[in-house]
Amino acid sequence: ERGLSLEIAERFKVGFSSNWASPTAILKGHKPQGTPRLIIPTGPFSYIARDSRDNIPEGEQSYKKMKEGPVHIFNVDALNKNQPIFIVEGEIDAMSIMETGKAEAIGLGSVANINLFMKALYKAKNKAKAEQRDFYPTLLVALDNDDAGNRAINRLTTQLNRANVTNYVVQIARGSKDANEALIKDRVQFTKDIENTLKDPDN
Repeated sequence: ERGLSLEIAERFKVGFSSNWASPTAILKGHKPQGTPRLIIPTGPFSYIARDSRDNIPEGEQSYKKMKEGPVHIFNVDALNKNQPIFIVEGEIDAMSIMETGKAEAIGLGSVANINLFMKALYKAKNKAKAEQRDFYPTLLVALDNDDAGNRAINRLTTQLNRANVTNYVVQIARGSKDANEALIKDRVQFTKDIENTLKDPDN
């Protein structure tokens, strides 16, 4: 339903649990009710558990997306190569971009994780320096088009400019809420939009 291929799911070890209950909640002595969840690993010891029900009861909406383990940026290893990388908020949006086969993408998980992302970027930059490699990825910032997203874009681009990293603010989900919705709506057009953005990110 999300338009993602088995290849992308396998690459990122995406799984499914028909009756998932938060291990953290259980450890704290709670007895959470099990729900069907899409499991998206974000690191060796962390993952996102997304409720996969079509109709989530009103009182459970805030638990739709739950995080387990330490906060980790999705596909952050993409920074180890000098390449164009889209920076988006959601993990599924990042996979939607990679589904086109045209570019890599990193999912912040939340706009609150910008500082964590910058820490990872400086780590990749220092690693390249230690290995006597140049560090010149091109970051294409495509956060959600809302007030929180716009504030986050300003914060992120300011920090990227300070770090002397080439970056552009881009729109890849015109007429859609996010990259995943754009992929589902029209895969061919979405792929073209990604290609055109890569060719001319400044336009």
